[in-house]
Amino acid sequence: MNVEGIRKKVVAVEKERTLQGVKTALDGVRKILAEDERARNNDLWLLIRFWRDIQGLKIFIPYEAVENNFMITPETITRARRHIQNKEGRFIPTDPKVREKRGIKQVVMREFYGRGVYE
Repeated sequence: MNVEGIRKKVVAVEKERTLQGVKTALDGVRKILAEDERARNNDLWLLIRFWRDIQGLKIFIPYEAVENNFMITPETITRARRHIQNKEGRFIPTDPKVREKRGIKQVVMREFYGRGVYE
């Protein structure tokens, strides 16, 4: 196998790993949001619950979990939450102040970064 063939295989494996992470994140975040109102309003709590309950990690995160890319990233988890709440319209925050702050943050972020190329 030549270098280009190896690169394509590595890319395909990474895409599949990423897709599996996204699927795990969506399923896990849906479960937590359905069960825990606090997770609807606090991303940090959502992250802690996800790592503890879905991935089975201790709250203390071992170096190996980070180093070996075992953990699904916080960005993937919070993107899953945003997808579920904003696109699916499910498990919306119960605190109106949280909804308002997130709306403002969304506007500011879009103005600063622009709309994502993947949307």
